[in-house]
Amino acid sequence: GGNINLTNPATVTNSRIANSSYAQGEGARFVYRYIDRQLTNQPLLPWPMESRVQAELRISVKTIIRNAILGAAQQ
Repeated sequence: GGNINLTNPATVTNSRIANSSYAQGEGARFVYRYIDRQLTNQPLLPWPMESRVQAELRISVKTIIRNAILGAAQQ
């Protein structure tokens, strides 16, 4: 995703956050996985250990990601 310079928090590039003063670039990508900060061609879903997350936290990562994708598409 985005590049954030921690020594100067005002320096933000490639971060698409609606209604933000930093709404620039393409923003988050919810299609493929990142491994060691490198975008891969591996699909993000199904989420690894989805059943464990549901069992322990009673939430669905898959649902959160799908809602984020749908919400972003509507903006």
